[in-house]
Amino acid sequence: MSNTSATGGPILPNGTVAPLEGKALLVFLQGWLAPLLGLPGQMVRPRWQAEPPAIPDAGEAWAAIGITARPADAYPSVTHDPSGDGQDIVVRHERLELLVSVYDLGVAGQADAHAALLRDNLTIRQNSEPLQLAGFALIETGTLTPVPSLLKSRWLYRVDLPITVRRAVARSYPVLNLLQGQATIIAGDPVGRTLTVPVTVTNS
Repeated sequence: MSNTSATGGPILPNGTVAPLEGKALLVFLQGWLAPLLGLPGQMVRPRWQAEPPAIPDAGEAWAAIGITARPADAYPSVTHDPSGDGQDIVVRHERLELLVSVYDLGVAGQADAHAALLRDNLTIRQNSEPLQLAGFALIETGTLTPVPSLLKSRWLYRVDLPITVRRAVARSYPVLNLLQGQATIIAGDPVGRTLTVPVTVTNS
């Protein structure tokens, strides 16, 4: 049985829906970005893989996506929800700094074309609807940067485009309502006397 504020010990989030993480997050980002790149879904790949897939033939472009940093607000919002037995809601805003790299074999400039297409497609509000429906917001896109890349002992032409999105991550914790408690208030008056007042609080 999980701990609560009544049991003491470490408290973990309860059974609320967890934010997209790991593979599920990458699958979501791939589904959003692939159409905007003008590439088939299978040609938009995770940036880091145990074994890089085969390099496509000349005349084909492909892309790799990955999250390079996740800066977050230093101080999240913590509010108490008194409904039912009570719970604390922690909301933290974080930015996901994405790097989209588009590759080709340097034959016809496909990487430049697809990277520029993505940059411009991201300026259309409708293209950010999948993000908004999932609780994300597009913050900015960066500069297209050509970068030589060595993959499987072969030099490739690559264009990088950084993209920043933002989301709010909410978690609920079993911090229960205070039903009854006893405390003592100790205070001083203007002439230096100490006043001690016992207090009993009951949540009826």
